[in-house]
Amino acid sequence: MANLKAAGYDGWAELVLRPAESCAKKLDSVVEFKAPARAKIEADGYHIIANVGDQWSDLNGGHAEQNYKVPNPYYFIK
Repeated sequence: MANLKAAGYDGWAELVLRPAESCAKKLDSVVEFKAPARAKIEADGYHIIANVGDQWSDLNGGHAEQNYKVPNPYYFIK
C-alpha cells in the first residue's frame, strides 16, 4: 500500500490485498486467493472489465471481462 501511495495511487475506495495470514498458508497457486477476491468484487455489484497482471496466476480463475498479461523482465512463476 505504501508503494502505491508513493507512486501517486491513493484515491481508491477500497484496496484488496492478500491478508498476511493467507501468505503464511501454502497455496497451490495464488489463483486460490485472487479469483475468489474478484468474485467478491463482482458480488458487491461491480463489473470487472479489465484484469492486468504480470503472472498467469494474476489472471486465471475468471471474473474479468478481459485479461492483460504484461511482461516482467525480473521473474516468471511457472
